[in-house]
Amino acid sequence: QDKKQQPVLLGWSQGALVAQLLAQKSPRMMSKLILYGSIYDPLVRYPRSPLYVTQQSQQEAHKNTFDMAIEDFTIEGTIPPEPARLFAEAALVSDPIKAVWKSLYQFNNCDPGRVNVPTLVIA
Repeated sequence: QDKKQQPVLLGWSQGALVAQLLAQKSPRMMSKLILYGSIYDPLVRYPRSPLYVTQQSQQEAHKNTFDMAIEDFTIEGTIPPEPARLFAEAALVSDPIKAVWKSLYQFNNCDPGRVNVPTLVIA
């Protein structure tokens, strides 16, 4: 498909890692990549869960709260209070159950050298 018809993918915070992995794996799915506030750190290694376990632990779903929805903005000064409040309110509408990130070890595969689409990185 023509690159001009492909979307620009924006990944924000931990979502920037997801976007980067998609760009590494399937660069033809996007025309450009924007990584905003990525938490990528080449020195961080996420542990993998044991391959074989005798009992699977079930994590209970937790109702999302304003404080949990706004936790991306815990570093003072990273975003003005009003946009942070609006984001948290929108997150509560779209995500009433708190997301539990699983398989974080997949982020160990992030490698900026393997991104082959035009990329804008915003710290």
